[in-house]
Amino acid sequence: MLWLIFDSSRHSEAGCIYYTPIMSIFSTSRDTGNHAENIACDYLKNKKYRVLARNYRVKIGEIDIIAQDPGEALVFVEVKSLRVPYGDNISESRIFPEEHMTHKKYKTISKVAEIFCAKHDLANIKEMRIDLIAVDLAPDGSLLHIRHIENALSENSEI
Repeated sequence: MLWLIFDSSRHSEAGCIYYTPIMSIFSTSRDTGNHAENIACDYLKNKKYRVLARNYRVKIGEIDIIAQDPGEALVFVEVKSLRVPYGDNISESRIFPEEHMTHKKYKTISKVAEIFCAKHDLANIKEMRIDLIAVDLAPDGSLLHIRHIENALSENSEI
């Protein structure tokens, strides 16, 4: 969806009226990220995960989604999204959202996860992991692809 506003200062020689885009439905990367997180939450719920928290923030950072999988593991989820131009959603040369995950971000998520567990007395949880959900969005915000990479971010990863 694109909001348009009449631009009275612009007319073509043929008398055509110009409309200027003033705001897309996702005007900022934060809007796009929030939309992708909503999609990721719905995806997890459909896979029988129980969402415990969203956008858990402490001084040092944030975790997008904290959930419990059907096997009772505590899962800290990082959501990465990217709007993909039409026609480029299958190109091998394009950038994928998961390529924006850095080792620094992994370390931050790990530290925030430790704080979450300490604050909620979850030291005895048997299984915890960090997952990555990559969301490809069309320019209009519709979902093109979603990839859920379980235990994607480990100390041994090359991120």
